[in-house]
Amino acid sequence: MNVRVRPWADAGILILLLGIGAIIFVLDNSTILSLYIRYRHPFALIGVVACWILLFSSLLVFRFDEGLASRSMKKMAFRNILIAALAFLSVIPLTLLLLSRAGNIHTLTASNPKNIVLIGIDTLCWDHTYIENSNPYYRKTTPNLNKLARESMIFENAISQAPWTMPAFASILTGKYPRNHGATSLKGRLSKRETTLAEILRESGYWTGAVVSHMYVDELRGFSQGFDSFDESSKKAGTLGITSQKLTSTIIDLLLSRPSEKPFFIFAHYFDPHYEFRNHKEFGFADNYSGWLTPPLLNITNLRSMRHELQQRDLDHIESLYDEEISFCDQEVGRLFDFLNRMELMDDTIIIVVSDHGEEFMERGWLGHTITLFDELIHVPMIISLPDNDMPARRVSDVVETRAIFPSILDYLGIIPDSDRTNTSLIRNSPDKTDDSLHFAFSEVWLPRAPAASGKRVLLSSVRTNDHKLIMDHQKKRTHFFNLKEDPLEQKNLTTLDEYEETYRKLHQLLQSTMKRMPGGNIRFPHIKSDPDLTRKLESLGYL
Repeated sequence: MNVRVRPWADAGILILLLGIGAIIFVLDNSTILSLYIRYRHPFALIGVVACWILLFSSLLVFRFDEGLASRSMKKMAFRNILIAALAFLSVIPLTLLLLSRAGNIHTLTASNPKNIVLIGIDTLCWDHTYIENSNPYYRKTTPNLNKLARESMIFENAISQAPWTMPAFASILTGKYPRNHGATSLKGRLSKRETTLAEILRESGYWTGAVVSHMYVDELRGFSQGFDSFDESSKKAGTLGITSQKLTSTIIDLLLSRPSEKPFFIFAHYFDPHYEFRNHKEFGFADNYSGWLTPPLLNITNLRSMRHELQQRDLDHIESLYDEEISFCDQEVGRLFDFLNRMELMDDTIIIVVSDHGEEFMERGWLGHTITLFDELIHVPMIISLPDNDMPARRVSDVVETRAIFPSILDYLGIIPDSDRTNTSLIRNSPDKTDDSLHFAFSEVWLPRAPAASGKRVLLSSVRTNDHKLIMDHQKKRTHFFNLKEDPLEQKNLTTLDEYEETYRKLHQLLQSTMKRMPGGNIRFPHIKSDPDLTRKLESLGYL
């Protein structure tokens, strides 16, 4: 029996379904699939199945719809049932997508929903941070951090996973090593397929906000994922700007306007300790210098070109300016603490302070950061303050990774982390000294496509335990091996000494086994579109 059909209407329905399938697959499937794989949400599984069936069944129907000509009732009925099923399936993931983005559905829950303030201070060296009894620096650069540390966990050997901003903070916010999250190149970005701490917390019913002050943690670089509010206005000031005061004021405004019925997560990124180093006369650290280094010459490009002409008093002046920047930033962090106290939020809030990397002051003939893995760059301050005196203040001397902040927060809140990240909670399960090899920190800088003229085309990885450290240069095929107890400044390479052969072998195996879980060296990671303006910005920041 022949039936009458409307070819154009029929084709339109099929094309529409195919389009819906493709659009939902692109927009929705990566989010829902990551939620299911990482957190085993049953509702997310339905969305995943629906997305895939919708996409491929639409392709199948469109491919085998034979010219939209007359056919038997049996074939027409089968075709119509399939179209109806696809239309129904399209509603499931689309509804899940809209509800989750509207904040009306939460498939995760926190059994201990405390507020969280994560403070990232850019370019803050451990050895320039004043923490009494842990690091009594001769200048009291950070009185507010010191005050917080008295009632907190202070990690005396916290190691960043990278010696520059983007991969280091991406590791903190994803719990992954740099090449596992992919935000590793100078023009790179964090992939939308990565699940961030903010996304998980928002999925758990949190209100999430961020205030950042640097292009390497902005929306273009993928760091806005999961935040209900994301303010990056301070990045416009660049390296010559002073942004800490504005940053603290913006955070306070955000907290005053947040929905009070939800717990909150704030990520605050302070940038002022990063070069260029500005004079803050109220601290007086740089007052006694009368040399030739005036502000126009303090540009990082100029300093690097003249670095071999710098005398010790010039280097001391640069470090004094750096210390003034740290103290100014600490002052504004203290203002944020005062606000939290006035609003009676401190007793219900986890506060974490951490840096992304340190700074070199000609220890090895270079000024700045990015291109080495010595401790002056990757040994950073880290403090965790728990609400309600949930755990007594203590010093942790064992080596830990800054990326462990991710599982530590989730574990404390009662949200189970997934298996492809570190599961070591710095709060519940503090390291112990049973075996030096059990506690290690991995770091890397992976810039195979950096411009050769920048001097930053390096491929380095390192593994650090409590007592030893191994750095591998994958381009030059060299290693540096140090006994940190006897040589904390990493001056004597012990690679060729027989007495350390067994320890060297263990660390080398540890490094190799860690790297096996990472993508190969030739993989292309996500990146942003390059243009002359971006190149100029990177040059002004000293990255090119």
